[in-house]
Amino acid sequence: MTETSPSAPSQATIRRLKVSATRANRMSIDSYQCLQRFAATMPTAEAIGRGRHTRAESDRVLLFAAISREVAGLTTRISDELMFLCSITIASGIIRGEVRQRLAKALDNAQPAADHPIDLRQRRLRRMPIDAALGIIMDNLDLMCDQIDALMLPLAESQQTTSCDELARG
Repeated sequence: MTETSPSAPSQATIRRLKVSATRANRMSIDSYQCLQRFAATMPTAEAIGRGRHTRAESDRVLLFAAISREVAGLTTRISDELMFLCSITIASGIIRGEVRQRLAKALDNAQPAADHPIDLRQRRLRRMPIDAALGIIMDNLDLMCDQIDALMLPLAESQQTTSCDELARG
């Protein structure tokens, strides 16, 4: 049920599609791993409950909680956007063969209930030429990844590191 223009996307769009989708997928996984590593450095709930923590530790816990909520929301949106991206690429014929069949089956199993509201943005994107629609979706994915990067920076800075990779090492 797609209305996306049947014109084939450019090679540049397909290259960017691979980069954006891979980055978004990686960002979702890496951000959770980074949050898990950071959580391991937090004071325990028992220590906080007994007042055995400093004001700085309490502030770190609050910062961590706020960032975790925001990252969770963004990764959920990234997941939804990647599913929509997959449905668009299947419908437009960009993905073919066995990969298309497997992906279509996975998407069918993950489809939202029929009582969910219609997503007008997705409907509008499906009517656009495929290059333009993919460009908007990829821009949105890139923006969400940039937002996660910006959210994670205070955690790395609070540990005097510049990245989650450094946080993992020590």
